[in-house]
Amino acid sequence: MLSRRAPLFVSLDFGLIIFSGGVALLTTQILKLKPKSPILARIEHWGSPFAAFSCTLYLVYNPVLFLFAWFGLQRSKRFDLTFFLTFVGVVLCCLIVSYCFYLAFERHTPVV
Repeated sequence: MLSRRAPLFVSLDFGLIIFSGGVALLTTQILKLKPKSPILARIEHWGSPFAAFSCTLYLVYNPVLFLFAWFGLQRSKRFDLTFFLTFVGVVLCCLIVSYCFYLAFERHTPVV
């Protein structure tokens, strides 16, 4: 007769929770490090202002894209200069609109 033992492996859900906690701890430690390379320091210098309004960007980009579609902007089926310039323009519009929302609302969060 075989003895019944507890399984040696934990469930996948529990494993994902443990993994996510480890990644969160690792990320917080990486954020405390300062880049030693001049290129990475420059990337951090230019990337930090975008991080300030990243939540607003996440919330605003989809309605902005919806407005572009509502005004008739369609996805291009070709990859050419027109597609690239349109893409850059849409991304810049998303950044500008989300930054305006950031200035109006999210920037004042610590005060409230």
